[in-house]
Amino acid sequence: MKFCAALCQIQNAVLSFTLPKMSGTIERVAVLGAGTMGSRIAALLAECGLPVLLLDLTEEIASAGLACAAAGPLVTPASFEKGIPQLMNCDWVLEAVSENLTIKRELWHRAVPYLKPDAIASTNTSGLSIAAIAAGMPASFEQQFLGIHFFNPPAKLRLVELTPGPNTLPAVVARAACFARERLRKAVVHAKDTPNFIANRIGAFFSAAAQALTVSDSYTVEEVDMLTGPLIGLPSSGTYRLMDLIGLDVWAQVMLTLEPQDAHFCSQGFFTEMVHRGFLGEKTGQGFYRKRMTNGVKTLDAINLQTLEYHPAVIHQPVSTIADLQERLRHVFSQNDRASRFLQPLLSKLFQYCHRVAPEIANSPEDIDLAMQHGYGWTLGPFALQKAIEKVIA
Repeated sequence: MKFCAALCQIQNAVLSFTLPKMSGTIERVAVLGAGTMGSRIAALLAECGLPVLLLDLTEEIASAGLACAAAGPLVTPASFEKGIPQLMNCDWVLEAVSENLTIKRELWHRAVPYLKPDAIASTNTSGLSIAAIAAGMPASFEQQFLGIHFFNPPAKLRLVELTPGPNTLPAVVARAACFARERLRKAVVHAKDTPNFIANRIGAFFSAAAQALTVSDSYTVEEVDMLTGPLIGLPSSGTYRLMDLIGLDVWAQVMLTLEPQDAHFCSQGFFTEMVHRGFLGEKTGQGFYRKRMTNGVKTLDAINLQTLEYHPAVIHQPVSTIADLQERLRHVFSQNDRASRFLQPLLSKLFQYCHRVAPEIANSPEDIDLAMQHGYGWTLGPFALQKAIEKVIA
């Protein structure tokens, strides 16, 4: 028996002295919402051999989501009207509708009467309060309810953030964690119920800090993406390409969730204007970058953040081609050039912020590092990255 499964059994055995007995297996799952995330989560579950009921407003919408996700015969599409009564046959019900508190709560109000007593109920929100979604629901529901946040695309990104509400039973959290690790092969971190949880909280701060430095020191989109990519152990998408992939409208919603609590997340003027103009990234064909055909050849344009006009993207040569990350960091931070003048304040702000918010958002610094590695593709999480840099500049 694998270690995690054995640990799960021990935890449940201990908890059974005081808590209702929990079913140990999850054999059938329902996903509420057949949009991009819902359909992809359904496909992931099916690939792991689980029968999935995929619901949306109509069976046609659910079927369209199923087709986009290229899911197999284990996924059954249905409308909410016809499918919700079938939730009584499901061991786990995962809601993945749009990031709107009212919509989520209304859907759960419809679903609650049909849930099995021991079924896990979860939301795939990327930042809304778990407590707010469950507020006023039956106590039995709140005990079984938690956040299970997959990262997009869920088939490729290993991270799952588990976020219990104030009344979630520990046995439910243990059961969900073991299932995610054992059956879905996910890296699990336990987040606290704070805005945007762990990975998006840190990722949003890093992006906001990079945008602020872009403006204050007149860096270009292409420069920043080169500096915030593999050079420091981050994915090649960098800062602005990542926002294009996610969607500037989605990113704006992430920032809006955090702005009232932290001035670090105020959007830059160019970002606000791009969203207003509908320059939302790949989904609209243009964002910080724009692809076009020139004489039958694909070319890439980048936006000028002062004029919001496009120009042929300038491909910057890497500041360092040293293969070893630590040696690469040593080289970068030994210079007094345009690259180091961007990266030193950026990373200094990142490290300070992580130390400040770590007790609020996570159980340990290690959980933050794990979240950024598996959710954002960082080679080193912020705490490990700080230690690596301190070694080379000591």
